[in-house]
Amino acid sequence: MTRMKSGAILLLLAIPFALYLAWQVQAATRPQLVGTSAPSEKGLPSKEQLTASVAQTEKWASDVQRVGTVAFQYRQPGASDATDCTDCTATTKAVAARSADLIDLETFLADRDSPTFTGTLQARYTGWLQSRKELDKASDAIETWLRNPLPNAIDGGPAATQALGAFDSLVTAYRKDSKFANSSRVTAWRMAARVKVIEALEEAGRKPYEEVLALPLPLPNGKENKVVERAVSIPAAIRDQARQLDTELRQAENERQELPEFVTKAASATLRRADEWAAKEELIGLFADPELLTDPLKAGQWLPRIQEQYNRTQSRESRDMIRKKVQQFCTAYVPKALRLDDRVLIKGNEVMRAGVTIVYDSDAKSQPLTDHPNRLNEFNFLTAFKYPDQIVWANGGKYAGVKDSANLQPTLASHVARDYSAARTAVTIWTQEAVQSLKKICEGDAAPVQQERRKHADQLVGAEPAPDLKTPEPQSAWTRDNTRLWTRLATLEAAMNKHPGLFEPQP
Repeated sequence: MTRMKSGAILLLLAIPFALYLAWQVQAATRPQLVGTSAPSEKGLPSKEQLTASVAQTEKWASDVQRVGTVAFQYRQPGASDATDCTDCTATTKAVAARSADLIDLETFLADRDSPTFTGTLQARYTGWLQSRKELDKASDAIETWLRNPLPNAIDGGPAATQALGAFDSLVTAYRKDSKFANSSRVTAWRMAARVKVIEALEEAGRKPYEEVLALPLPLPNGKENKVVERAVSIPAAIRDQARQLDTELRQAENERQELPEFVTKAASATLRRADEWAAKEELIGLFADPELLTDPLKAGQWLPRIQEQYNRTQSRESRDMIRKKVQQFCTAYVPKALRLDDRVLIKGNEVMRAGVTIVYDSDAKSQPLTDHPNRLNEFNFLTAFKYPDQIVWANGGKYAGVKDSANLQPTLASHVARDYSAARTAVTIWTQEAVQSLKKICEGDAAPVQQERRKHADQLVGAEPAPDLKTPEPQSAWTRDNTRLWTRLATLEAAMNKHPGLFEPQP
């Protein structure tokens, strides 16, 4: 405590003390002032009597002055302060005792290294001094904890709880003596410690979050992937600590505690960052949705929730990342190709594709007809291998030549699959115009069959594209139950119209 504050306290204490002194001086001098005998009725006092009275009065005045000097200088009386008046001597002793207590108080407030106390409260001041030394030691330990790096890595909720538990033990030692512990300092320390732990969690969470964003959609389950598990658990720990920090800040405001400005600023900045980490946590959950690609209606549910997190995100880098993941979603959500119809037309009649074989008069020999748009099919069987010869079906019981290409023709559904698969390869950036173009390809230009073509687009099965005929066909995740291409395109277009900012390129 500063000397200015000590002086102010002494001044306040001096006011009642001065009144006490005035009362004591008055009590000591009143009997003396009236002790002189009144003039006799026989006549005026003699000269000797007057001289004696004046001398006695001057002596009393000198004694009172000595008492006042001791009182108003707050000091112990010396030899020169001795008086012959019994009442003045008693008052001087009382004043000396009070002044010793005040001097002890000033000594205690001055915070000297080795103070000496002489008043009646000597034992109490000595005890208080010991308590204050212990308090200063506990305060130094807290400041050291806040200043130095954390002893262990903070990589999740349990580690954060353990670190703050160690800090709370230091605060408990500080608050052991409630007479001198400062509650505002305790609040400031707690908030500073929580900010420190949250910052450590943020540092630990950056790398796992970046690694997760590099994974394709949908993300693997967190229980099966350690990187995803850490990327989810650390933001959750930040959210928990931020909630407690917000509670502490609000409580301090309600109680009108005076906190250092740097503490409140750091807490507010940390809460803003924590809100962005909450958005990251939500995003990871959205990216890891197991129904992300299997539900044909998912775009209408998923993109609005992504928009919410996009609005909460402040940094340009994070917003760019969200738009990038939206592009990844569209690429995985919309099939890269469609398988052809499970039927073909041979001489105008529908035949099951699975039983059709093309015979080549070359090394290719006999090749089964496939339903993949980039492999052997009714669109390319004349050019896929050298010297096509016959079309065989019905378990080899029926034959047709290949000189007339009309002998093997695609159905309308296969035309939809072929047209869409060719157009889909050209889509590299997902925009409203790109989706509208794919829908237009599925419908075709002939109005009488547009509705039928839409129906076929919802019934055909998705496929993964194969680079060429000789490359093994890639394994596809698409099934007949979940493709529904037309539904996907219509749902995605409607969501794009509502959330254009997720698809607009940023300058």
